[in-house]
Amino acid sequence: MSNFDQLIQTLKNDGKGEEEIGEVLAEVMRATSSKLYTELMLELTDEERKEIDQEDDDKKAREMMFSLYQKHTGKTPEETVNEFKEVFAKGFLEQYEKGKASE
Repeated sequence: MSNFDQLIQTLKNDGKGEEEIGEVLAEVMRATSSKLYTELMLELTDEERKEIDQEDDDKKAREMMFSLYQKHTGKTPEETVNEFKEVFAKGFLEQYEKGKASE
């Protein structure tokens, strides 16, 4: 079971409602989006960013950005997102368990 799946299961097992679980998942997605954006900006050159900014079609611009990211890192954005979700979930679980132990 992945850390992310374990996180959801732990929250369910502890009686957390859908709203609370949804808030945690929303936080994961916000953090993941922020992390991906940061990674993209760090990997792309100024020239590449300018080229992407000049593209009028948002879909094409996104495809260009993701293609260049993969070229630079050898990973797709989805792989980066999944890696970060796992790291985030592991850290969250560790802190969550520490909090439960201190109650």
